Amino acid sequence: MKTFVHSTDGEAPFSHYEAKLEEVPSLRNLVDCRSGRVIDDLRPWESASVVRSEHIRRLLQTGYRSTYTIPFYDHGVLFGFLFFDSREPSYFSPCVVRHLSVYAHLISLLIVNEVSRVSALRSAIVVARKMSHTHNEETGAHLDRMARYARLIAKTLADADPDIDDEFVEFVFLYAPLHDVGKIAVPDHILLKPAKLSPEEFAIMKTHVAAGMEIVESIAEGFHVGSGQHVDVLRNIVRFHHESFDGAGI
Repeated sequence: MKTFVHSTDGEAPFSHYEAKLEEVPSLRNLVDCRSGRVIDDLRPWESASVVRSEHIRRLLQTGYRSTYTIPFYDHGVLFGFLFFDSREPSYFSPCVVRHLSVYAHLISLLIVNEVSRVSALRSAIVVARKMSHTHNEETGAHLDRMARYARLIAKTLADADPDIDDEFVEFVFLYAPLHDVGKIAVPDHILLKPAKLSPEEFAIMKTHVAAGMEIVESIAEGFHVGSGQHVDVLRNIVRFHHESFDGAGI
């Protein structure tokens, strides 16, 4: 589980938070029971010798005293959790929970729709990449490692910069493997050449960045997702993946 979006006044308790579901049995139980949970007062947890979960510890640290948690699903499969937290104890009365359940349903639909659009765009670009040069694809393990390294770097930057949110970190992780999508436009005799490229060949190789941008824009237009943070992250990954850290170019 990883934090994706939040709307919080003041310090966010779960910024850059992640945990394995198996390590949070109380949440695992909600999934199994397909039910919500209300904790009326978190203060007794403060006197416990060991705070039972990172989740509760973070809530206590940021001043929250009661919480309402509900899992949500997409086509019957767990998609995530919604957390409603209050600084007032016993805030989530049956009446409040009844009203929040309506909002929770709407919010879950919005989140599922947003992530589904991201997944559809990502899948379309993966297919476009695999239609050519399938014999020269980087291994899946390499791309997975590279995506995870990119996510670690993004998280480190986010820890130092409050303007970098969890959505950005997750989109970097999702789109990092697509950085070289433009190589499908590079001729095989250049892309697969075992020897050093000539200056002319290297110039052609460098066109894969512009070709990648054309692919991204074409697919984004086709999926009607030309705006939004997730598409901007993808654009930047494709456009600037050869850029030096100081902005000096390749």
